[in-house]
Amino acid sequence: MFRTLALATVSTVAISALAISPAQAVSLYDADTIQNLKTQGDSFSAQLAREYQEYSLYERDQMVDWVDAEYFADKAIMSAHGDLVAAEEPQKWDIDDEAMMRELVQARGQLYQAFDAGARTVAPAEAAFAQSRYDCWVEQAEEGWQDDHIAACREGFYDAFNKLVSAMQPATPNQEAVVSPVGKSIVFFDFDSAELEEEALAILDSAAMKIKETPDPEVTIVGHADRSGPVTYNQGLSMDRAESVVEALEARGITQQTVKSMTVRASGESDNLVDTPDGVREPANRRVEIDIEGAVPALVSALPE
Repeated sequence: MFRTLALATVSTVAISALAISPAQAVSLYDADTIQNLKTQGDSFSAQLAREYQEYSLYERDQMVDWVDAEYFADKAIMSAHGDLVAAEEPQKWDIDDEAMMRELVQARGQLYQAFDAGARTVAPAEAAFAQSRYDCWVEQAEEGWQDDHIAACREGFYDAFNKLVSAMQPATPNQEAVVSPVGKSIVFFDFDSAELEEEALAILDSAAMKIKETPDPEVTIVGHADRSGPVTYNQGLSMDRAESVVEALEARGITQQTVKSMTVRASGESDNLVDTPDGVREPANRRVEIDIEGAVPALVSALPE
């Protein structure tokens, strides 16, 4: 795997790039130098340098991950020098989860929509924090084994992005709003079962809280099955799983009456996370996905005069 540490213009086009290979632990700077990195001012680059500095030290001291510590140390020092360092491109990381890859690509597009609208200048602290949480999410997604860390970085990004949008253009009663993705949760099921396990119920606790925190939430619940049974049977089983999630959310105060809209449907075995031949049991495909969207203020289209 080969990552590129890029300098980006405001229009998000890289103007130069510095290739770094974490697999070979090659770094411009030793991670120890990050300890005493000095930054001044409140510009986006200065704020971003501090965010990357903190994350580099966390990777070094708490996770004992020297490769990523040095990688984010490089980003911190380049930011401290005033370079405009780009958010990570998830396609350049070895992320096996296809659904998460799609979500990361979409989220980066939203972030750069805000950047192109002037977020780095209008709200530099919020913009820097959103970018650092996004990079944290990408890095944890590639590692792929600490679900709580992935969730924390992912939720941190969405929270930061919502604050960034609010900082750029506070909502008013007459302001046009746009519907944007807020969060996504996935719960998994045992073979030939629509019963929610304890781990799934904990995930739904968090999903219900996120729905309650979202203005005008629009919730989509889609049930899925693997390819180990007849197509018609799996269609019904996937709907049973979706309805189990609906019932669990209702028990947590989320109903058709408390949200702007709730769509429930079944995909059967037609939309698998993991492609398999017919007749194969695959745990990752036995799932229900809960997508949450909500109204957020429309981003400004240009820097304020």
